[in-house]
Amino acid sequence: MGWISESEDLSIFIDNEFSTLATVVSTNSSLIELSGILDLNYDPIFNGQGVSEGKQITFLVETVSVHDLRSGDRLIIKGKNYLIKGIQPIEDGKLTNLILKEDF
Repeated sequence: MGWISESEDLSIFIDNEFSTLATVVSTNSSLIELSGILDLNYDPIFNGQGVSEGKQITFLVETVSVHDLRSGDRLIIKGKNYLIKGIQPIEDGKLTNLILKEDF
């Protein structure tokens, strides 16, 4: 049993003042735009000589919206290009984190 019910409307998390609109660049997907929450997270990295910071960029979306996105597809968010490095469903699979890398 997941923490979100089957009939839960998840758009309240993704389509609001906290969300960001992304342009999708993909040969696999029919998506043109995608709404989600951009997280420019800095994580501590323990490297044996102390702690340094590493950046992990994620874009939280509804899973049903990204069923045909693949690693290697690209997003344009707030004028920056990002490469999708990974696709990670969360908990019961209703939400997905797209793991991104800045694509210069």
